[in-house]
Amino acid sequence: MDNFQIQTAQNVTIDQNLANYFERAAAFLIDILILLAYIFLVSFIFPLLGSSSFTVGMVISLPLLLYHLVMELAMNGQSVGKAAMKIRVVCLDGSKPKIGHYLIRWCLRLIDISISMGSVASLFILFGGKGQRLGDLAAKTTVITEKKTVDFTQTILMEVPENYVPKYPQVTIFSDEDMRQTKAIY
Repeated sequence: MDNFQIQTAQNVTIDQNLANYFERAAAFLIDILILLAYIFLVSFIFPLLGSSSFTVGMVISLPLLLYHLVMELAMNGQSVGKAAMKIRVVCLDGSKPKIGHYLIRWCLRLIDISISMGSVASLFILFGGKGQRLGDLAAKTTVITEKKTVDFTQTILMEVPENYVPKYPQVTIFSDEDMRQTKAIY
């Protein structure tokens, strides 16, 4: 899994794992299934109410058009599919995207996904840097996974070489319990 590093103002590097192509594709498929269920329900219910075809068309098309924008704004960078896959949109500096970032991603979704049937987005995600599609590049965002990936070597009981020198010597004032608590928090 690719890592994405964020440098904070306090000069601390935070590693984030980029969402891989398959996680993003699965999230997209979940969103498509939700939208298809919506289309089915609306197209079944509205004719029973005697509504005009224009009304049905508007009720169907507006939510389809605005779904990704509204969901990412309302759910902190996630659609229902992204939430199910535990992935999220973030800015390249690690901050929460603003409305403008979401608007840029949403506008370029037309080229990335709709017109090209996802081929442009797939190429950019697979072969570009930082797992970004065209909309992400323009908005300076990326999609990260929130799943915890812990390797056995990352546990508290790892072996430390004899000649190891701490990068920050102040860390030696902490007890093992302090370090366990710190690791549990982060």
